[in-house]
Amino acid sequence: MEKISFKELFDDGRYLVIPKIQRDYAQGRKSMEEIRNNFIGALYDALLDGAGINLDFIYGSIEIAKIQKTDNDEDEKEKVISFVPLDGQQRLTTLYLLYWLVSRREDKKEESLFLKRFSYETRYTTRLFCEFLNDTFEPEFNQTLSEEIKDDSEYLLSWERDPSVRGMKRMLDALDEKFYRSGVRIDNLWEKLDKITFLRETLDNLGSTDDIYIKMNSRGKPLTRFEHFKAELDSVVSDDLFAEKMDTVWTDIFWNIREESDNIRELPIVDDAILRYIRFIADTICYKKNGEPAPVDDFDMIRDVYSSVENQRILSESMDCLKDLDTDEFFDAIFSDEDPRCETQRVNIGKNTNLFKELCHGGKWTVRDSLLLMSCILYLRNRLVLNPDAFARRIRIIRNLAFNSPDEFRPERYSSIFSETESIILDGTINLASNSFNQAQKEEEQRKLDWLAKADLGAEKYLVALENNGLLYGSTQLFDICDADVSAAFGNLFNSSSESCSDIARALLTYGDISYRENYWRVLIPGNNQEIWRNYFQPKGNADFCKRASAALSALLEDFMSGKSCRDIIERWLDSESTEKDWRYYMVKYPEIISHSGYGKYYWADANNKGCHFYSMRTSNSTNGWHWEAILLAVLHRVDGYTLNEYGGDLIKEGTAFRFRNDNSRILCIDSSNDIEAEYPIELENNADATDRVDYIVRLLSHY
Repeated sequence: MEKISFKELFDDGRYLVIPKIQRDYAQGRKSMEEIRNNFIGALYDALLDGAGINLDFIYGSIEIAKIQKTDNDEDEKEKVISFVPLDGQQRLTTLYLLYWLVSRREDKKEESLFLKRFSYETRYTTRLFCEFLNDTFEPEFNQTLSEEIKDDSEYLLSWERDPSVRGMKRMLDALDEKFYRSGVRIDNLWEKLDKITFLRETLDNLGSTDDIYIKMNSRGKPLTRFEHFKAELDSVVSDDLFAEKMDTVWTDIFWNIREESDNIRELPIVDDAILRYIRFIADTICYKKNGEPAPVDDFDMIRDVYSSVENQRILSESMDCLKDLDTDEFFDAIFSDEDPRCETQRVNIGKNTNLFKELCHGGKWTVRDSLLLMSCILYLRNRLVLNPDAFARRIRIIRNLAFNSPDEFRPERYSSIFSETESIILDGTINLASNSFNQAQKEEEQRKLDWLAKADLGAEKYLVALENNGLLYGSTQLFDICDADVSAAFGNLFNSSSESCSDIARALLTYGDISYRENYWRVLIPGNNQEIWRNYFQPKGNADFCKRASAALSALLEDFMSGKSCRDIIERWLDSESTEKDWRYYMVKYPEIISHSGYGKYYWADANNKGCHFYSMRTSNSTNGWHWEAILLAVLHRVDGYTLNEYGGDLIKEGTAFRFRNDNSRILCIDSSNDIEAEYPIELENNADATDRVDYIVRLLSHY
């Protein structure tokens, strides 16, 4: 037995691991408010007066594991030493949260790196949340920590279902309130934390962790939470064979998809996978019914979802359909993780193809993934009556709709989205009147079905190849799907090592106005990375835009197929005497205008009447972030001794009081008193410049 601080538990590089046999973190529960406040108060008082506090015994074992140090030398291993507490988990977790809070409040992040070696094995979501706190989340303390955490872009919605995560957030709020938001601040709190101590007792002489637990509890190791869950589920299910199948053939399904790195003795790995799948089925049922996921609490889920005989049948069929199925082979035959080019039928989803494994192993999961996996399970449940070729076409429709409806993925639409997904898979019909997926994409899918019904046998493979392009994922409204050469040309253009995204955009602009007006002032134009192009190709419910963009794209692909490069096309257009010097001219001639737009967005005072005074935006939706006057941006790259204000400001002559401003029909020279020193008109012809405005301003500046 030894007296030890929380930090000293990590000495010599040791880990502190809360084992799977422990329960969820309870001190953060709503029902534990009085106990929580009393414990926090005791810690606060002990540190405020400097006396410190001893938190009694913690029991545990020292475990040693060996891991490979390199991939090449099988003999070269290093030891990982962990302290595994069998008692004291609640106190240890609270201290972990207190140390983390103080380290962030007092800028002690470097001194707190040992916290990275604190881990939870009870749930994978709890472990990921601890990694998120240690590695990713940077609090600003401008609202409650729980609100800041939930608002963080890296926060996973699945964590909301984890009672330990919910408890940790609640405890962080309580600790922050007590130590930093009310009462007397404790000076040098980080250094004083070590006054909180334990009496540690190691029980290594008793054997393994499981043996210790059994010897500490005369009744043996308690039932796991999953075993309680199975017992509760079985109590409401009417099928007499349900429990037997759950413990035999159904468990085998999940046992067979363990990763090679999984410890085969760790049954919770299998238990967690089963529970994730059961919850997935419950979620799809609830989404279809009311647009909401299943209840967060596992036992509430049983009561609200699986007390229904119909839902029990769906769960049983969803398990039975996976028996004796090689899931790798099945999903690899349906999906591809990249563009499979001219391979027929396989559907590019841009990620690991085995969605069943992805779900069961706790990978990042989206509603889109749920729709695709639900579609596959529906097919497996109905494969005696569903033709495989029909399913291949229908799952492609689901991919196309799911990938091209980002703005429609909202709770109020989930019920329609999940219901329509089921209808498409089971009978192949698209409901154009429903408020579900993107309407323009639905109409496009119906046009494809009508075309395929009349097209020659084999024509579908060209459509499949075009849809599988990672810039489109099924959004082909700007293409002539009847042209077999289009798919190959489009893929070759964007896969060519000699053609940059920026050059393709500039070349496309030479054929006409390809801009998409998002509102009265903001315009989308394809740009210098594939994400911008992906956004550009997503379905647009604007017939005028589609006509303009489709014509330009068709002309570009035709020239590209004839052997012309984008640079050839650009130079030909700039050299032509008929080329007007309008806004397109400046975007084509001066590549920095496009390269500075992070999302392909541009600002005109009137997007319906685009002149030669506009802004290149670094942001996606507003001008609150960086943006630059486009003409002045081009000038800046051709003169020395000038700066350009990053928020749409003027071109400033360094070391002088002069600054310059571009307007639709003039250039203004303004002095420090904000008076106009000089005004230089721009000669216009049909709303275009008579001479190159950038060259004109560069010559003008030489006089200053």
